[in-house]
Amino acid sequence: MLTRTAFLLTLALSSLPSGAWAAPAAELESDGGKVTLETRVTQRVTRNDDSGAEEIVYLEDTWLAPGAILRYELIIHNQAEGEAVAAESLLVTTPLPEGVQFLEGLKPLSPVIFTLSADDGVTFEAPDKIAPATVTHLQWRIMESLPPEARRTLAFEARLL
Repeated sequence: MLTRTAFLLTLALSSLPSGAWAAPAAELESDGGKVTLETRVTQRVTRNDDSGAEEIVYLEDTWLAPGAILRYELIIHNQAEGEAVAAESLLVTTPLPEGVQFLEGLKPLSPVIFTLSADDGVTFEAPDKIAPATVTHLQWRIMESLPPEARRTLAFEARLL
């Protein structure tokens, strides 16, 4: 049986203090199980592999300088053993951390509706309607059920100012 309870998972990402790369996971309980949200933050780095070709890697616990590109991964986990979370009942909203600018063009794979806000989360619009420099919040509505014990990763990138 699918849970029809609407979840609002809000992750308060703040500016990254030195050495802190992940926010604590938010957790919600429902009659349909337990859904958690974990955050992982890494830095996107371009380097040369053994053959000299450029490759993109994501590093944790690395030194940051202005202009660094950070990847924020929001990992949703349905910890219920026998019940899926219904399609469209998961809504993930997060403020953009202070001191970073959202990067244009990063789009999640479907079936997710991805929207952005330029007014502190009051209204949300399609990414092509909001200038990256004005983004204050990001939002994902998951459009497929999340089976028991399943995980779903949402991600965005931002440039450190």
